[in-house]
Amino acid sequence: MVRTQSQAAIAADARSGSSEPNLLVTGPGPGSGLHGFVQSSVASALLARQPVRILDCDRNYLHFGRLMGATIWRLQSTPRGNAAFTREPSSSGHARRLQLYDFGADGATWAQPLPSLKTAEARVPGLLVVENLAAMTERLPTLEELVARHLRMGGRCCLVDRAEAAFEPYREVCAPYDLKTFDAITSAVPGQQP
Repeated sequence: MVRTQSQAAIAADARSGSSEPNLLVTGPGPGSGLHGFVQSSVASALLARQPVRILDCDRNYLHFGRLMGATIWRLQSTPRGNAAFTREPSSSGHARRLQLYDFGADGATWAQPLPSLKTAEARVPGLLVVENLAAMTERLPTLEELVARHLRMGGRCCLVDRAEAAFEPYREVCAPYDLKTFDAITSAVPGQQP
């Protein structure tokens, strides 16, 4: 089951001319439909020819990104103890509209601009998905500014976390937004444990 709590009625978002609000998505995780909903939102944005950037530290979207032909950037520690993004060799490299940033390798943090966000194409509004918002805030100390800058440029965001409290620092900058709450799916068979 999903519950939607929408802010005031939205005629058109002044930032992007879209009637689609930003999304704050929460739920218990596997089996609730949360990731399927986010993947559907990504696919819809791509069909509308909007660029999509996914920041993921739990590798929840790695397989999905590969299926969708994403350019996948993996953050890894170097032998000298620094961190560096490398493009996954299997990435097509031509799918610039879908960029997946995998922070899940070894707990490294990153405080510089993300690869491919330095180019002119990065100035095209699109959808920014941040998975596991609380953990990503620790891994990417500039995340709040990155989200704010993305929204100022006319983009939309989809922030995902299991705990609704993780959205507090972002609620004002993301307004207007819809809060989507997914519940755990329980068994429909009487007497069977979910």
